Amino acid sequence: MTTKMITVYLTPKPGSSTFEPTFSSDTLFGAIATAGALLGYGINDWFDDRKFRISNTFPFQIAKDRTQKKTHYFPIPVIPLYPRTDNWEKFLKIKKIKKLKWTPENEFLEILKSGSLDKFYQERIEWDVEKIKKVSFNTSRMIPRNTVNRLSLEVEEGFYAKTEYFFKDGWGLFFMVRASERILEQVKASIYLLQDRGIGGDISTGRGAFNVKINENPPIDFSQITLQKSVILSLYYPQGRELEYIKSKSSYYTIVPRKGFISVSGVRRVFKRRVVALGAGSVIDTLPENLIGDCPIVAPRDKTCLGYDVIFFGRPFIIPMGGKNE
Repeated sequence: MTTKMITVYLTPKPGSSTFEPTFSSDTLFGAIATAGALLGYGINDWFDDRKFRISNTFPFQIAKDRTQKKTHYFPIPVIPLYPRTDNWEKFLKIKKIKKLKWTPENEFLEILKSGSLDKFYQERIEWDVEKIKKVSFNTSRMIPRNTVNRLSLEVEEGFYAKTEYFFKDGWGLFFMVRASERILEQVKASIYLLQDRGIGGDISTGRGAFNVKINENPPIDFSQITLQKSVILSLYYPQGRELEYIKSKSSYYTIVPRKGFISVSGVRRVFKRRVVALGAGSVIDTLPENLIGDCPIVAPRDKTCLGYDVIFFGRPFIIPMGGKNE
């Protein structure tokens, strides 16, 4: 069975209210699978494809010149930095460097090839402190909201405010999907349906509306990297036998708790079981084929009355990392 990778670009629709700064892989899978079910696809077939994977979303920027070239940003791999200094200015730089979250594709590729952050660190330690800045692709502001009584349809007295995010001009989000060609065609059709529905919460108010473009190729060429370790670009819920790789002294990762609820018939809320996953950027000391991941049930069908179990999609989207084994 031939496996391919596509890159999906989401840009907020002009005039739409707001758009989330990022979406995790389990949120994307839930939205795409729901759209796929509406189109009549057999979602169980997606699970049968053991190589079906979805990454988190990451920011990209479109050049303002004629080239319209896209610059992709990736999470900085979780590789420890242990620089020490008695110089106060260097100390401030190190603090700012450790807080950086995204790196452009050319630097990301260099990190993957070398398996080290040394060059990334050494370049920035020579910069002025003011130049070491986080990638800023959106702005936020507090939006006043009110509540409406669903029975009387009257506005209640409880006013509140919510933080909403607005993307800067020329910025958007991208994510990658890897699967068999047959499943990919279904996934693409489902994503185009989401373009009309929106993604995330409050889509009925216009929130999360986007335009989509799909590229049939990965954003960068991962094939030029020598396989030594695995970098996770999604949420990853490991199977029991995979914990031995995670416990390795050469594995580094972040922990991401996930919980929430689903609305049944727009009235009743069913809370999902809390799970803990490894976050994007985690580095696992093993080859990609050894990491399968799991999809635990977080809300059984008898509690949701939906006719199906609600699962957490915990299969990892993996890219290779080179360098020398420790």
